Amino acid sequence: MAAFLASAARIVIPEIEHRLAKVLHDVATIEVDVLDERAAIFAVENHVLVLARRPATLDYHA
Repeated sequence: MAAFLASAARIVIPEIEHRLAKVLHDVATIEVDVLDERAAIFAVENHVLVLARRPATLDYHA
């Protein structure tokens, strides 16, 4: 009985829950990063299209 009480505590369920929560947090973080990058790429594309509508005139004699 003394050997049983002296052994290390084996708590498995909180560790599994902690790892699952960490994985879900990492997945949510990756999804947010991907959405932010898509929004940034979309904004840059729109800005480039606005600039491309009216090209600057080339006046070499200015």
